[in-house]
Amino acid sequence: MKFAVAILLLTLIAVQSSEAIKCYECATGTDCKKEVNCTGVCTKTSTTTAGVTVSTKACSTVKLENGCKDSTIAGVTSNICVCDSDLCNTGVASHVAIPLMIVAALLGRLM
Repeated sequence: MKFAVAILLLTLIAVQSSEAIKCYECATGTDCKKEVNCTGVCTKTSTTTAGVTVSTKACSTVKLENGCKDSTIAGVTSNICVCDSDLCNTGVASHVAIPLMIVAALLGRLM
């Protein structure tokens, strides 16, 4: 009986830990290397008002749909991105930045 309880507890721990992802957590002006375990989704938010931009990266326990959304309300522009894989709320993804640099370099040579 004790063995069955131990197996059940180990199974519950394994299932619970497999649902958690890692997210970066930080705010503008801080070193964004802090990783947190998250049972929801990772978010990256950027808000601009009067020319000042504040960015945050965090874990949200509210299950939101993956992707980015922009909005402007009363002169405040916001962008929120949501993702659900480990450390997905980084800055510009290198797989996007590198091809853009290559295209820019090629265009520079052609002009």
